[in-house]
Amino acid sequence: MKNKTISFVLAFVLTLTLIQAVTPTAVSAPETSITDVTGIGISIAAAVKRDPLDSASSWARDSISSAIKKGFVPVDMQQDYSSVITRQEFCRLTIKWLEYAAGKKIGAILSERGLSRTPNAFTDTSDNDILAAYALGITDGTGNNKFTPNGEFSREQAAAMIMNTCRVLGADVKNPPNSGFADLNTAADWARDGINFVRANGIMQGTGDNFFSPKETFTKEQSIVTFDNITQAAEWIAEAATPELPGANGTHPILNHKTVPILMYHTSSESNPGSLSELYVRPSAFRAQMEYLIEKNYSFCTFDDFENISQYQKPIFITFDDGYLANYTEIYPILKDLDVRITIFLVVSLVKQGALNWDHVVEMSDSGLVKFESHTMTHPSLPSISGNAKRLNTELEDSKRIIEEHTGVEVVALAYPNGEFNSAVITEARKHYKYALRKDLGKHYLSGSNYEIRRIRINRSTSLQEFKSLLGS
Repeated sequence: MKNKTISFVLAFVLTLTLIQAVTPTAVSAPETSITDVTGIGISIAAAVKRDPLDSASSWARDSISSAIKKGFVPVDMQQDYSSVITRQEFCRLTIKWLEYAAGKKIGAILSERGLSRTPNAFTDTSDNDILAAYALGITDGTGNNKFTPNGEFSREQAAAMIMNTCRVLGADVKNPPNSGFADLNTAADWARDGINFVRANGIMQGTGDNFFSPKETFTKEQSIVTFDNITQAAEWIAEAATPELPGANGTHPILNHKTVPILMYHTSSESNPGSLSELYVRPSAFRAQMEYLIEKNYSFCTFDDFENISQYQKPIFITFDDGYLANYTEIYPILKDLDVRITIFLVVSLVKQGALNWDHVVEMSDSGLVKFESHTMTHPSLPSISGNAKRLNTELEDSKRIIEEHTGVEVVALAYPNGEFNSAVITEARKHYKYALRKDLGKHYLSGSNYEIRRIRINRSTSLQEFKSLLGS
């Protein structure tokens, strides 16, 4: 019996070997041990190969895939995406992205600026990418002639290095507007300009409740997504680049991209509502914000205008999610007073359930001041139901149809619940909508995907000064 078991195991291993031999394109994955399946303690390799992207968070996968296709993610970094990135790894990613952005190798970038690597700059590393980043003024050591290449990397280090990288490509990094983060004073002195810069340019946002968390570690996936976000943008390069810099003639693929601010609100209350208070912007604060936008000559747009957005000199979108009753009782009167247009992304199942009712919806829609778009039927996590084609279709198609039936106006945009989506969700959204929105992340780049539209979140704690800063004012 034991001999038969051993023969079976050997045959199984041989089968796996043959499978691998005829599938050269299989993605390599860590070995999975199957122990004692035969009762004799033999471990064999798993037959099923895992996609390295499985180690990435769902929100990061599309950006990581995009970055890999662009070629600026080192091959050996294309795994373990949720792990903390090291100082050396971030330098390598930075240099690869800089080569992509400039359209030339790092040697040429250094040579154009009359710079060269200093071989003995640090006693604990001679890595070429670290030395190149050091020569360009992108990074510095940790003291005592050391770089600490394997040291963990923090959010404040990321902000400072990103600002310095943007400076290399011609961005104006002097005196960025104050980010308004409540914990900015806890950041190192050398990091504060970087934090202000990345906030003002929509490159990095806070961690919640108006905090940046400067000392918090930064992961591989956060790093890759951040650089991919800059790749979609780089408006500041086109505006600030001097003629001799790479791409200043506007021919490089990441240049000449324009941004548009799309503000995300939820509801409103002057008194403190207690639970989820950050969602409840004070009506007085909302009025002050709208008055500021009017003073600065912004044009209030809806997604019916998005296709021709270039016709507007200073477009802005004001969006509210869910369909709270206060959108009618508190916000709508301000819209009428100031002649401001907004978009409400409606969760259809919430209508009449302590939220807006259809009479409110029709009245506001007929006024021309409010455009209603979809926030799905029931506000589910769309990636979690993306394997159920019927359920996903119901959430997207039925919500669109019902809103159109009540308002008589075409629904063209979707806001992903909680900003969550994946490739399957995007594929389904394309069948029903022209646009789809995520949340947070800053200004939207018009060169980016119409199904990954970025927004700027406005909270109850957002001061008017911070509001201005978020707009780059």
